[in-house]
Amino acid sequence: MKKPLRQEDHVYLLKTEIEIYQLRVTRLNSEMQQYFNTSQLRNVFARIMTLAVYEKTGYTIAEIVAQTYATRQAVSKMISQCKTLGYIELIEDNNYLKRYRAMPELVTAVNIYSEARHKIARELYGENDMRKRLRMED
Repeated sequence: MKKPLRQEDHVYLLKTEIEIYQLRVTRLNSEMQQYFNTSQLRNVFARIMTLAVYEKTGYTIAEIVAQTYATRQAVSKMISQCKTLGYIELIEDNNYLKRYRAMPELVTAVNIYSEARHKIARELYGENDMRKRLRMED
């Protein structure tokens, strides 16, 4: 049976989210960072495109829509903008589906963010693994 979060767990999560927000705001020093940090949708899109690289695949518009709950129109517009800006690339698979994934510059930027994100957790809470800290099992 799962236990509800304790107040200290809520505090841990809230402080972490504040630090993440501050990290994103203070990193708005490039066009790419400004683009991907202007909305939650763009932010998660950068992660999806980077994940595609790590998974050695690409994602179709329909797959991105399913993951983000955004409209097809919003995703299509974002893809068009990101292709023009050189942040993502189109790859076609054997089924002639259009799939998209991050370009190396975006992968590097997301990796830098991930490292900074891990640093926040370590600085706020030591080396304790967040997954262990927030385990809600008996």
